[in-house]
Amino acid sequence: MPHVITDHQQFQAMIEGLSQHGMTSSEIARRIGCSRQQVWRLETGTCRKPSFELGMRLKQLHDKTISK
Repeated sequence: MPHVITDHQQFQAMIEGLSQHGMTSSEIARRIGCSRQQVWRLETGTCRKPSFELGMRLKQLHDKTISK
């Protein structure tokens, strides 16, 4: 059975990538329009149903930052 990557794992990978590029959770939160606690919940998988828009803003920030 193939390994399925969950939303949590994708969020975690994007947040870790941003952190490795020097961004704090507070800066990530400010840039995607949520609280620092929400970023933590996304990273740890305790956020039950993140909005599609929030996920897209995180992906856009990740893609923009990592591609520099």
